[in-house]
Amino acid sequence: MKNYLSIFLLAFCGCFFISQPSFGQVKSTTLSIQQSPISGLTFSSQDGINCIIQSTYSEPLNMYLTVQISSEKGFPVMMGQTNRFQVLPGLNKIDKSTVTLSDIKYINRDYGNYEQTNGSLPSGGYTVCISLKCGDESCFKQTNLWEHSDGEIRSCSESISINPTPLLLASPYDEAELTTHRPNFSWIPPMPIGTDPNLTYRFTLVELKKNQRGESGIRRNRPLFQMEGLSTMNLPFPGELQDLKVGSSYAWQVDALLGKTPVQTSEVWEFTIVEEEEEVFPMPYVRLKRTDDQIYNTLNELKFIYTQNGVSKKLKYHIKTINGNSLNLDLNPMDLKFGENSFKIDLRPFGLEHKKFYVLEIYSDKGEVYSLKFKYHYKKELK
Repeated sequence: MKNYLSIFLLAFCGCFFISQPSFGQVKSTTLSIQQSPISGLTFSSQDGINCIIQSTYSEPLNMYLTVQISSEKGFPVMMGQTNRFQVLPGLNKIDKSTVTLSDIKYINRDYGNYEQTNGSLPSGGYTVCISLKCGDESCFKQTNLWEHSDGEIRSCSESISINPTPLLLASPYDEAELTTHRPNFSWIPPMPIGTDPNLTYRFTLVELKKNQRGESGIRRNRPLFQMEGLSTMNLPFPGELQDLKVGSSYAWQVDALLGKTPVQTSEVWEFTIVEEEEEVFPMPYVRLKRTDDQIYNTLNELKFIYTQNGVSKKLKYHIKTINGNSLNLDLNPMDLKFGENSFKIDLRPFGLEHKKFYVLEIYSDKGEVYSLKFKYHYKKELK
């Protein structure tokens, strides 16, 4: 979600398009053109001609504009030409209320079909280039502006259309740890383009290598599974796929396509398949015995009761593996009183292995050995 933060900040401020205008001049003529910022929730080809033309000629000039719009993804979208119009001395504000974009040719048919149906282009980034040209011989004579690439007045700007709702992944959430080996996937459609009947989705799932991030895996790894033409916002785990492997990490991404043209791409999310944890409850206090073959489950801490019949004021104890190997732990003696004593030891600082077996040993003043066998379970506490 972090990739969309700056865009939503712009939307909050009410700035729906960003434009960086440029100026064009030809020889010593006194004509200039500046593209106007585009504001609004939608962007159409007609909006591409919005500009201000400045002329210091004393007579009106018969001129027209050509426009070329390309997607931020690098492919051309459309090219068009306006009807002839009069450029008057001074400042001339040009927009769809004053000039008509009468001749339109869509280079990308999918974008063209979308605009013809919805009245605007899909939300996204565009480069808009407009050229000012003479429309008759009188203009040529006054300006010496001949109709070729070196003689036109040209301006280009980059515009970003804010997508009210981008394509968002929903489940499984990013960096999730899943116990199911066959997860289902779901996402949230981009709006308003998500309502278009020609919009479909492409789903990609890859297995990640050790220490590999999701973005790298999506770009470099061969897809474990990929499907196009999805019309719904969810995908049950594919029946032809084998179960995902415990201990492996995976990345997934969804693309939205208008016809055959990608128009939106989600973030890349990751998840890991982990072993299903058995439900473990905190152990009760257990009374130490000289012989006890039972194995107790511990959850982060060890609780026991020891009866002191000697004179020692400190309880010394050891924790070993179930096979009797010493762990060389730095264990501080605990205060001990005569009679019954209850103790609780936090096992987390000792680096014990999750789901491994250990034994607690205590030696009485008489040299008798009291022991307690346990299986250690570690559970991270939620903040």
